[in-house]
This record gives sequence, C-alpha cells and structure tokens, in this order.
Amino acid sequence: MSITNKLAAGLGLALAVSVVGHIAGGYAYLQQRDASVEARADLRNQQGATEAASLAANACSESVEGLSVSAAVMASQLEGSRNAAKQQAGVHFGKADKILSTPAAVPGDACASAQKRVQDILAARGQKGGG
Repeated sequence: MSITNKLAAGLGLALAVSVVGHIAGGYAYLQQRDASVEARADLRNQQGATEAASLAANACSESVEGLSVSAAVMASQLEGSRNAAKQQAGVHFGKADKILSTPAAVPGDACASAQKRVQDILAARGQKGGG
C-alpha cells in the first residue's frame, strides 16, 4: 500500500469518526433540546396550576371573610330576638307563678277547679277580644 493510499485511508477513517461524532453530538443535542422543551412545558403547566390554586385560595379567603361578616350581622340581629324572648318568657313565668300560687277554685276537687280556671281564662280572652 502506498503512502497516498494510507493517507487516504487515514483521512477516510478520520472523516468517518468525525461524521459519527457529529451524528452523536447532534443526537445528544436533540435529546437535550426535547428535554428542555418538555421541562418548559411542565413549568408552564405548574405555573398555571399554581395560579389556579392561588385564585381558589383567594376566593376561599374572601368567602370566609364574607361568612364572618354575615355571622356578625346575624349575631347582632339574634341578640335582639333573644332579649325579646327573654322578656316574653318573664311574662309567661309571671303568669305561671300566679296560676300556681292561686288557691283551688273548688277546694277538694281538682277537676272542678281546673274547669273553673279554664272558664275564667276563656272569659278573660273573650273580654279582651270583644272590648
């Protein structure tokens, strides 16, 4: 084999090694580029999910604040109702105490006493409604 043949064979081998190296480098570059594109897409998706979660958390916080305000308003409204009910209960307790402390209308006959009381109550109601 002559020197030119050896030189051509060496250059051919070097060229083949260079082509293989460039192909391997190109393949590695494409793999890295694909991984980078996928990572960017994942990052965008995660940012979207983070924004959605943040919006949901803000909406939840606003709802909780709204419920807190509503609860405070209702508590103040119910306080008035509680006071009115307490006053009305006092009136009823007074009536019950009067009934329980009143002696029997017909001594010795609980049934006749109860009937007399009912008649008196109905008569009092009739007077209030008619007058």
